[in-house]
Amino acid sequence: MGTKGRDTLDGLVVLVVDDEEGIRDMYQIVFPTLSNGLRIITAASATEALERVRLSRPDVILMDLHMPGVDGIEATRRLKADASTAHIPVIALTGEAHVHEARFAGCAGYLFKPCGAEAVMQEIRRVLA
Repeated sequence: MGTKGRDTLDGLVVLVVDDEEGIRDMYQIVFPTLSNGLRIITAASATEALERVRLSRPDVILMDLHMPGVDGIEATRRLKADASTAHIPVIALTGEAHVHEARFAGCAGYLFKPCGAEAVMQEIRRVLA
């Protein structure tokens, strides 16, 4: 799906990767109400995210950087090293201290947790422009 220059997020597939169930649930409930047709899929771990990316080919990924096991930094590095997934923008959900690490791993953008839904939507628009 061509996403360059999008004015709308309708039809967009967003993969939300976070080990906190409440965060994943919030995205699934709130985001579709902000953009009709926005589709949210979730993963509870970076390992699960890598599997979901291959199956669902999301347009953008919101990646929590600090999760047990394989963390979001390593998952982003793996996605960027794979020619079939390197084009998918990853937005890091992180603390201020980890911005440099997120950029070095290949994240297209970052947001500080906790962040409001409108800020997330704005950042998605920015990385897809």
